[in-house]
Amino acid sequence: MRTLARLSLLLSLLAASVACTLNYHEPETLDYGACPQNYQEVIHNYFQNSLLPPVRYNGEPVIWPPLRFKTRAAPTFPPGQLVWGYLVAAAEEATLSSNEANRGLHLYGFVFRGEELESRIDPFVMDTLAVDSGIAPVPLDERSWEEVTTESNENGSLSEYVPSGESPKAWSELISVRADRNLYLTASLEWAVAQTRNDAKPCAASALKILSSSPTELVFEQELARCPGSDDQYQLDKFIRAPTTLFQVRYVKKSPFTDEDRTKWSRLLGEVHLVSDCAPGAHR
Repeated sequence: MRTLARLSLLLSLLAASVACTLNYHEPETLDYGACPQNYQEVIHNYFQNSLLPPVRYNGEPVIWPPLRFKTRAAPTFPPGQLVWGYLVAAAEEATLSSNEANRGLHLYGFVFRGEELESRIDPFVMDTLAVDSGIAPVPLDERSWEEVTTESNENGSLSEYVPSGESPKAWSELISVRADRNLYLTASLEWAVAQTRNDAKPCAASALKILSSSPTELVFEQELARCPGSDDQYQLDKFIRAPTTLFQVRYVKKSPFTDEDRTKWSRLLGEVHLVSDCAPGAHR
């Protein structure tokens, strides 16, 4: 009943938002203000000090980088009011609640203009918003590379690159960038590594070593040998976790890594991050 009541409330808010949109005129230009600098402190303080009964939060929130954002999807009142600024998505673990359905990761949105927190978007509204994410740069070295695969649909995308002169069926090295969309927060980095281990089971010999990890990024090295119907492969992978997308960036070689290979490609993969509108050099 509680879930139905929340759904009914959400639908009412969205309907009111549409009905009231004409009462609010969007300015020709929106002043987003300066990029926020103190957003992590503000969000930490919110989860530490604003404990909303009957839900309690525990541990450190996962905080993603700021993105320019605007919506009329009624995250604040009155319904239909335009809300804009730099959106910072943050997920926190709810551990104590009188309702089992309220436990687990909750995704909040915090909208800043400069250092001012303009609006907080609660989880039941965040779940309805299309907040897209991207990563950059593609980790190519100084050589010439060709993009040989480009696929994209509502569920994700895949791009593959090989050295110039090679092909998708005959390559010595390959770089792939994959995005799996429509994945909620339960698709953790640990889950992604477990899936990778499962994929390696048909190979007679495999080894996986995690090189670095954080709440939103994980880098590992993997060797796959004597796999049915496939050449041996030596891989460096990076998973990057966004609120609704899991990215995988991979460098593959068909001969064993040298120390120089490992150093260079670890550095290049280390430079790939989620895109932020507040990153150095980003358009503001």
